[in-house]
Amino acid sequence: MLRRDYMLKLIEQFAKMVAKLLDLDFINEPEAFYSDFNSLLNDYFKIKPDELNLLLKEDAARDAMLLDEHSKNSQLLLFARSGFVFAKKGETERARICMEIIERIKTHHSSLFEFPNSESIKIEEEISKLAEILEQ
Repeated sequence: MLRRDYMLKLIEQFAKMVAKLLDLDFINEPEAFYSDFNSLLNDYFKIKPDELNLLLKEDAARDAMLLDEHSKNSQLLLFARSGFVFAKKGETERARICMEIIERIKTHHSSLFEFPNSESIKIEEEISKLAEILEQ
């Protein structure tokens, strides 16, 4: 029971941090987004910023947050924006890893059907913009 309560509290704190990141103006304030995203990696996923590729590998603790059904859309948006910021900073490899993480999240949730809505359309537009940037 303690482990479950701890995980729920951790996921709640993580969700607040993701919401804070998504409220940032990542286009005009990429440095703030970059810094906070790197802190999120360290604090919640327990990885260093240069170890982003570890989110592509199965790990029960990290996957509990990364692949949570209730945070799917916010995770997709977070990694799309992170990829955009990395690309803008010239960190193309990290941007590509973000795209791979997006694909991992989508694949994990592929059996869930979600009616298209304004939020999902916006998320897909941001993912498409990242894909376009990476193709250049």
